[in-house]
Amino acid sequence: MAFDIRKIFVILAVAILFTLFSFALFEAFYPNIEWNDYCEDKFYQSINGSGECEAYGGKWTNYDVRVPVEKQSIENGYCDINYYCNEDYDEARDQRYYYGFIFLSILGAIAIVLGINLPLTNPINEWIGTGFMLGGLFNIFLGTAMYYQDLSRYMKPIVLFLELALVIFLTYKKLGEEKERKKKKKKFFFF
Repeated sequence: MAFDIRKIFVILAVAILFTLFSFALFEAFYPNIEWNDYCEDKFYQSINGSGECEAYGGKWTNYDVRVPVEKQSIENGYCDINYYCNEDYDEARDQRYYYGFIFLSILGAIAIVLGINLPLTNPINEWIGTGFMLGGLFNIFLGTAMYYQDLSRYMKPIVLFLELALVIFLTYKKLGEEKERKKKKKKFFFF
């Protein structure tokens, strides 16, 4: 069998377009979160002390520096004016990444199942099915990458192990099908 470059292009095109479609669909349901939606770019004059900082809605943080006794009446620290809105922004962003992980993993699993079960009556179906499987794997990998930093230390190896097992399963499944088809063709030509 000769190498067919069209097969590679079709597989990559289906995989990449399916992945882009999945991200576009995710963006349609869960739009990107902007920092400006949670915090405002405000410019304040010099803020002196925790009382003034809290009046502006910020959080005062003391420096970890020893201050001589005669200067202890002066507050030693800084005001993080965006502390609370940053917390809200980070929480919303983490939730969006979690939803992305789940959403892309589900779409990836659907694509893999579709790719495996696509009827092989036409050789082009095999190319398209392989493209869907690759696109499904891209979805799962990219969804995991989105949420990886927020996974617990025990969930990280579990998720990666499951993804590795999926890749190994798909490899055996596709190579096994290919060997079976080659055996059937040889039997057909010899008899």
